Amino acid sequence: MTRPRKPDADRRMRWDALYLTKAERLDVEVSAKASGLAPGRYLYACHLRQAPIRVHSKALAVAALSEASGMLQAIATEIAEAAPEIDAVRIAAQLTSIERQFRRAVLPPSYVIRFREAEEGPEE
Repeated sequence: MTRPRKPDADRRMRWDALYLTKAERLDVEVSAKASGLAPGRYLYACHLRQAPIRVHSKALAVAALSEASGMLQAIATEIAEAAPEIDAVRIAAQLTSIERQFRRAVLPPSYVIRFREAEEGPEE
């Protein structure tokens, strides 16, 4: 079943009425790219006087994920040294699950597979 059509008031339509020099267009495109937005969405956000939302780069996401992974590992190590044996195993498994959920959410599938192979060894 198809979804119902939007009301006419909510439908967006193309509007080609902006005249810019090449330098102005390049400036808008560079600013939009820095914000992680398409040029049209960037201009509309500026029109609304909203600060364009900066999208984090993949490198920042990977760095944050790496930092979180290290912190989770430190917690797991500390618990393993202080907690009773059965609790340490359960908590370490839960922390590993959290770390894997981070990886799946942030990284492309090829990286997740590489991490899995590094932890478990290559599939045979």
